[in-house]
Amino acid sequence: MHKKSWSKKPQEWLRRYWLAELAALLCAYAGYFMTLFLVHHPIAAAFGASIGETTGYYIVILSKELLYCRRQDKSGIKALARTAVHVLTEFGPAEALDSLVLRPLFIGICAHYFGALAGVLTGKLVSDVTFYVPVIISYELRRKFYAQSAKKKKIHGK
Repeated sequence: MHKKSWSKKPQEWLRRYWLAELAALLCAYAGYFMTLFLVHHPIAAAFGASIGETTGYYIVILSKELLYCRRQDKSGIKALARTAVHVLTEFGPAEALDSLVLRPLFIGICAHYFGALAGVLTGKLVSDVTFYVPVIISYELRRKFYAQSAKKKKIHGK
């Protein structure tokens, strides 16, 4: 791949993830404060923030990916299956560690030291770094695989 194409990658990633990140941030605060109000425990609130953030994020990601796959495949079932495969291959490996361990840990620690408002945001941003490294690698590998697959189909006339 040429340097020129790699220089545009951050813009592509930003376009792909910014709306999901906005929804995630809003839902993280909602999850944190709702859990804190209901349970009155900061560790539970950190998990509430993580659950809220994950929910908001994947509502956007799944919606965008389903719309994309629906344009590619006219069949609803085929689009749903392709969406599931795309999302699982892109996010699956990073998501398990992120949602269950790292995100609640970082949000909890940061909220403890910086207070709820700054802590949820800080914990979210720290978690995003550990989340996006494997996600972007998976995304780029998936794109490369589909590009090679399309090229082979074109060559073989399928």
